[in-house]
Amino acid sequence: RAEVEQLDVLLADAPDLLGAEATVFDVLAQQPLHVDVIASRTALDAGRLLAALSSLELKGLAVQLPGKRFALAS
Repeated sequence: RAEVEQLDVLLADAPDLLGAEATVFDVLAQQPLHVDVIASRTALDAGRLLAALSSLELKGLAVQLPGKRFALAS
């Protein structure tokens, strides 16, 4: 139940996301993923992908996990 409430809070911030950030956020909403998988699923080039991931991290919406994996912040 707590996880659902946390996701609701994160999704409330999602409307402010545009472009690559929104694309990456939608992919991360499913589960933690390796950066190469995120790149494949979003079709973003490495520069745009890493910029979007960094922006999501700065906004407190995503976290980097060991092994170059990313997930939604909890």
